[in-house]
Amino acid sequence: MSSHKAPMKNGGNAIQPEGPCMTVTVESLIDASEAGRLLKMHPVTVREMAARRELPGFKIGKVWRFRASSLDQWIVARIESASHQLSPQNER
Repeated sequence: MSSHKAPMKNGGNAIQPEGPCMTVTVESLIDASEAGRLLKMHPVTVREMAARRELPGFKIGKVWRFRASSLDQWIVARIESASHQLSPQNER
């Protein structure tokens, strides 16, 4: 079975097998330096947090990799968690 990769807007590739099959979308991975730039954190802190499972990431060999969308979801969850803690209704 042969296939080719079609570039996507987010920098990933959509794998499109030849023939009547569905397209599989694969999101590009970023490294700790890029994740650090997104999160405004030092790359070493990003790697340490990922190793402690505080950030969503995984290792390929010795290198930590991240999905930008997973980091975005992590940020949203942290914001929602903080807003629930600060809510005046929770102070009663």
